[in-house]
Amino acid sequence: MICTKCKRDLPLDGFPFRNKTKGTYRRECKECNRQLQKEIYDRNNLILEQWKSAGCAKCGESRPWVIDAHHVDPSVKEGTISRLRVNCSTEKLEAELAKCIPFCANCHREYHWLVDEQGITLEDFMGM
Repeated sequence: MICTKCKRDLPLDGFPFRNKTKGTYRRECKECNRQLQKEIYDRNNLILEQWKSAGCAKCGESRPWVIDAHHVDPSVKEGTISRLRVNCSTEKLEAELAKCIPFCANCHREYHWLVDEQGITLEDFMGM
């Protein structure tokens, strides 16, 4: 099989599975696939860092390692940001982030507790 990236002719075991159950393989070899996945991860990480730099929408906390992505409408959630950051296109990650607001871990947990215990809305929480 010939890799679509490096154009090398390699045996089938030189290619990662696309779907192991169906027995289908990716078109790029394992080496090229690793490089491609690293580029996607690095690019998506940068996008996520920039998104988090706005800080918590509630309290203004700015440490990026404590910022969560809160889906405003969970019914349109297509995946968790942490998973999408690793294995999806930049466009898909950006589209998912557009459905979210940044909350620090404390505000995020407080919001969900208040929703469960008192049934408050996001607008009420932001106004508190």
